[in-house]
Amino acid sequence: PQTDDNPKGWPADQVGSTVDWDESTNACDGSGPMTDCIVENEGAIGYIDVAHAHEEGLNEIKLRNGDGNFLTSKEAGVEGIQEAAKDLSDAPDSADGGVKFQHR
Repeated sequence: PQTDDNPKGWPADQVGSTVDWDESTNACDGSGPMTDCIVENEGAIGYIDVAHAHEEGLNEIKLRNGDGNFLTSKEAGVEGIQEAAKDLSDAPDSADGGVKFQHR
């Protein structure tokens, strides 16, 4: 959260340990269970690490890189990730989204 020592942290009103999900959502806590929820529910969209998604053959969205190209993590490859990590001056101090995968 935001503090005097960390003024760029998450606003205090956006920090919490629970989320009140709509009753129509599926409770899936952790990468393995989330992967299962995505695989078992046609059209599901979820937030999981790329390794689980690749293992299950899930589709990955493409993100725009600094050159304006849209790539998946596989297309960017290790070289692309290493290149992006050289200069993190434009990276935000905190994240508010992530990679989402959709079952095909």
